[in-house]
Amino acid sequence: MARRRSGRSLQLPSAMDGDHAFWMVFERSRNPMLLFGDDRVYTHANEAACAALGLPRERIVGQRMGYLTPPDQKDLERELWDRLMRTGHLVSPWRVTLADGRTVELLLNTTLHAAPGGLHLSVHLLDGDEVAPAPGGAARGALSPRERQVVQMLAFGRTGEQVAQELSLSPETVRTHVRNAMEHAGARTRAQLVAIALRDGLIDSSRRA
Repeated sequence: MARRRSGRSLQLPSAMDGDHAFWMVFERSRNPMLLFGDDRVYTHANEAACAALGLPRERIVGQRMGYLTPPDQKDLERELWDRLMRTGHLVSPWRVTLADGRTVELLLNTTLHAAPGGLHLSVHLLDGDEVAPAPGGAARGALSPRERQVVQMLAFGRTGEQVAQELSLSPETVRTHVRNAMEHAGARTRAQLVAIALRDGLIDSSRRA
């Protein structure tokens, strides 16, 4: 049985901790990111997640996953949790109720053990996302330097259009780099690609995108 990982700290760990790169990206990213343990309790929320949900961090951390889930999705929540435990990754449409009472649908992207301490990471890209076909195992491998650069910019919250402009590339070239990186990493969405890159230490925190 997996060891239960939980926490109640309302603050991010010091940037001097051993997992410096992860926490620097987590804190700086404009993509909403949430961490939780095996007990399904949120342990960390970055500022982007707080802004997206319309809640202060202290009203997210310590809450059990699903407290923002509409009642008609409770059964689906259990089904998705079981799937996440079996596969290690989860990509699924999901609805949440925001602080102002609005219910919005997003694409849930969660990766097991992607954060320090064995915590699980959910990422939501502000630029939107889409589900790609399951990548073939034969295509997996190391990311090229350009692919890593593009993924790093996505991790910090750049949109595909912004990446293209800042690297003087066409939007289609950026999409090609992203698709190739997804194939190499075994990711089905760009958000999942970001989570895998964070987990595998592919992000250079000293270079803020």
